[in-house]
Amino acid sequence: MLRIVAGIFFALHGLVHLLWFGATWRFITTEDLPYSTKVLADRINVGEGGIRLAGLLWLAATVIWVTAGIGLVFSAPWWHVVTVAAALFSSVMCILGLPVAKYGLLINLVILVLLFLNGQFRWVA
Repeated sequence: MLRIVAGIFFALHGLVHLLWFGATWRFITTEDLPYSTKVLADRINVGEGGIRLAGLLWLAATVIWVTAGIGLVFSAPWWHVVTVAAALFSSVMCILGLPVAKYGLLINLVILVLLFLNGQFRWVA
């Protein structure tokens, strides 16, 4: 049961990254996630092309997280590796999206700690 809940959480966490993709491509704009061509707490302006590239990277993070979630739900032997890759990649993207993405970064760090502990205690195979 824990495997299924965690897998669904991974997939849902990944789907949140779609908001960033939508914002960077101007598909959506919210008060909390306005369109901007700046990253790293508005310190670096990457321009229109750079922010679209960042949007594609956010989309890639979505795909990796959903893949990790599916792998975990179906007990694929590779789910650990994909989940670590998803958490690390997503963390880099969240750092670029700070301060708005601070909670996403925190979630990624908690997942990495839990993955380490799972390796020690084997809560989820």
